[in-house]
Amino acid sequence: MVDSHMVSANESFGYGTQVCLDGASADPGAIANVDGARRFVRELVSTVENACHDLTDASVVMVDAGPDGYSVALVAGETCATLHVYVELRGVALQLFSPHHVPAGNVTELFLATFGIGRYQSGVRGRGLVLPSERALLARMLSGQRSYTRLRLLPAEPVTL
Repeated sequence: MVDSHMVSANESFGYGTQVCLDGASADPGAIANVDGARRFVRELVSTVENACHDLTDASVVMVDAGPDGYSVALVAGETCATLHVYVELRGVALQLFSPHHVPAGNVTELFLATFGIGRYQSGVRGRGLVLPSERALLARMLSGQRSYTRLRLLPAEPVTL
């Protein structure tokens, strides 16, 4: 595993655990709490990284999408997390990646409780995207991910045969 501050274009995938959680029917009050979302991501990364990083809520990169919601991300050591919140859809999507031990069950419970999720889908993989630690590049990647993630969370159109 490479240190995230040294990631180049040909080293963007790492081996470890990636937990993906897509939540629907989230509590409107919980997802409106931007500071709570920053704190959630910071505490999650701090717990998994299990190292003495000087992480504060200000360490978390945020992209404001206006009335559609917001996205936050944090890279610390070899652990990275992104969280996309869609206020109108009442949807939340989390991706957490680390080569360190990731207790997927605990992450899921914390995610569900923090955002009052009604329904969710989860996925766990043995590899993941290592995000850049440079804030401007991370914010740009976060914006791009946001569009794709929104499509994934949209309710499916009815199919008639």
